[in-house]
Amino acid sequence: MVDRRRLVVLFGGRSAEHHVSCISAAHVASAADPNRFEVIPVGIDLDGRWVLAESSASALAAGEILECLNPTGPDWDPLPSLKALASEAGIPVVFPVVHGPLGEDGTVQGLLELADVPYVGAGVLGSALAMDKLTAKEVLAFHGIPQAKYRGLHAERLANPASEGHHALLEELLMELGPTVFV
Repeated sequence: MVDRRRLVVLFGGRSAEHHVSCISAAHVASAADPNRFEVIPVGIDLDGRWVLAESSASALAAGEILECLNPTGPDWDPLPSLKALASEAGIPVVFPVVHGPLGEDGTVQGLLELADVPYVGAGVLGSALAMDKLTAKEVLAFHGIPQAKYRGLHAERLANPASEGHHALLEELLMELGPTVFV
């Protein structure tokens, strides 16, 4: 067998999308060519603890197709663990499959940049912008990139849904954006 590259599949996280991330990671891990990659599943539990997902790793190594990776196992401190992997068998590549805040918002990408570890996907700025939809639209508008009409609203404008102001706001939005809107 040719030397395999280590592929760290990072999944889970503290967001409401935790479970979706575990399912997505199972698809990524199962799709990796076992002749080219040694898959190392690393989970982040709902409390933010990083773990080496040993039971998922064993199942994947046995050729099992998993519906969901399980973010349980021994603690895995990202910086020293990534450095240890790099010193053992060459620099690994990380495939972040962490959805939502504290995952796909540039934070994980920033950590990987600091660790000098290659990863799959958008960089820090692209990830942060894509997570902040209003800022992304403002950047696109600044650069003259065509897009659908939009309107940003802050939470304080929506504080009391039963108020008279909400009806006026709805009328205002429909006049500005048209009768069909996406929220």
